[in-house]
Amino acid sequence: MFEDREKLRQSIIVTILAAYLVPVLAFTFLSAGSMADSVRWLSFSIGLLVAMVGSIMLIISLLKWESLQNFCLTDAPIVESTAPLKPQENRELMEKAERREHELTLKLDRAKQKWHVKKTEHEELERQFRQVQNEHDALLHHSQEQLKKKDLLLAEYAQTVNDLRGTMEKKQDQIEKLQDSVHDLSYDLDTMLKLSEFDTIEDVQQDKVDEDPKPPVKEVSIGPKPFGPEEASVLLKKCVNVAQKLTSNQFSTNSRFRDLPIASAALDQRRLFESFRSETSCIIVMYSMKDGELYFANDMTKQVLGWSPDKFVQEFSHLIQNGADNWKNALQALSHQSESGCRLVMRDRSDESVELECCLGMIPTGAFKNYAVGILFER
Repeated sequence: MFEDREKLRQSIIVTILAAYLVPVLAFTFLSAGSMADSVRWLSFSIGLLVAMVGSIMLIISLLKWESLQNFCLTDAPIVESTAPLKPQENRELMEKAERREHELTLKLDRAKQKWHVKKTEHEELERQFRQVQNEHDALLHHSQEQLKKKDLLLAEYAQTVNDLRGTMEKKQDQIEKLQDSVHDLSYDLDTMLKLSEFDTIEDVQQDKVDEDPKPPVKEVSIGPKPFGPEEASVLLKKCVNVAQKLTSNQFSTNSRFRDLPIASAALDQRRLFESFRSETSCIIVMYSMKDGELYFANDMTKQVLGWSPDKFVQEFSHLIQNGADNWKNALQALSHQSESGCRLVMRDRSDESVELECCLGMIPTGAFKNYAVGILFER
C-alpha cells in the first residue's frame, strides 16, 4: 500500500515537470530573448510566469498533502503494534532471539579468546623487549668500561714508549760518545803500534847496515855539517823516496792491526811528519798541489827564522818579502819535471830579511802523490 502511494506521488511530480513546468520555462526564456522584436511577447511572457508560479504552488500543495498522509499512516502501525501476538509467533520470535543470543555469545567468547591470546602475546613481546633492552644497556655499559680501560692502557703505553724513546736517545748519545772515545783510543793505539813497528823495521835495517861491509847509507837526519845545494838535492831525494814508500800497506798483514779501524792517510801523514821533524840541518816543508796550501814545516823554522812551525805554516805567504813569483813558478815547473828551485827572501821574528834557497821535488807515487817536498836552507 505504501509502495503504491510512493509510486503515484513520483508519477505526479514527473508529469508536472515534464508536461507543464519544462515547456513553460522554455517559452519564458525564448520570449525574453525576442522581447525587442514585438510587444506581444510581453503579455505572453507574463502569462507563462503566472503559470510557472502556479505550478510551484501546486507542487508545494502536493508535498503538504503527502506529509499529512504519511503522518496518518505512521499512527496506524503504532495502534496495531499494541495488539497481542499469537503464541506460535511468540515462540518463533523467542527461538530466533535465543539463537541470535547464542550466536552473539559464541562470537563474544571467540573475541574474548582472541583478545586474551593477543594480550598474552603482547605481554610476552613486552617482556622480551625489556629483556633485550636490559641486555643492551648492560653490554653498552660493559663496552664503555672496557673502552675506558683500553684508553688508559694506551695512554700508559704511549708514556712508556716516550720514556723508552728518551732513554734510547740518551743511550745512543752515550754510545756515540763512547764510539768516538774508542775510535780516538784505537787511533792512538794504532799509531803507537805502527810507529813501534816502524822503529823496529828501522832497527833491523840499521843492524843489517852495520853487518854489511859496504859504507852505510845516509839517513834523512843529517848532523851539523856544511849544507849546500848538493846536500839539499840529496836530502830532497831521500825525503821524496821516504814519502812515496811510507804507507800503511806494509802493516796490513799484521794480525795486531787487522781488526782496528785504521785511517791510513792520517797515519801515514803523521809518520812522515815525525820522520821530517827530527831533521836539524835545514827547513823541510810539505805543500799540497791540489789544495794550494802549505801543510807542514819542521822545527828548524824556530832556529832559522824564529817562528814556530804552526805560525810558519799559517803565515807562509805573508812571510815572503821577495820571491813569491819565483815560488809559484817553481811549483808550476814541477808539472813537467821532478825537481825545481827558487830563491826566497823571508822575514824572521825580529823583522829582518833572511835569504833562503829552496829546492822543490814532486812525490810521484804513493799516498802522498801530487804533494811537493821543499828544502829551505841559508846560503
